[in-house]
Amino acid sequence: MIDVDTGSAQFYIFYFIPPSTTGPNAIVHVEIVAIDVRDYKGGDSDKWSRTCEQLPHLQRLVLGFRSREDMTRFVREVVNTKLDDLHSADRVKYAVITEDGMWFQASVDSEEVKEIGFEENELWRI
Repeated sequence: MIDVDTGSAQFYIFYFIPPSTTGPNAIVHVEIVAIDVRDYKGGDSDKWSRTCEQLPHLQRLVLGFRSREDMTRFVREVVNTKLDDLHSADRVKYAVITEDGMWFQASVDSEEVKEIGFEENELWRI
């Protein structure tokens, strides 16, 4: 886990989950990246678009948000423009965190959220 302080109220946590490998010369490929986007603000889309352009071809990308509104805006401004290949292949998962620090799985196609029982530091498991 890497904590990034941007100097403002925004707070990002990046999780990198490498698969298990065997042998001393095995190459580690990052398969899952979970990004906790605490407070996505309008106007951040250029920064996030540049960030997403740098993501490798992942097996799965998990994005966590404080609200469905932030998630919807991020999907419209960033995912649909820079991550369409991942999104189209159903390899992007979404979650919204509650005030008590529990993640609920969310979908861009539905207003429903699903309780999954994962705590704040378990975003990558979604």
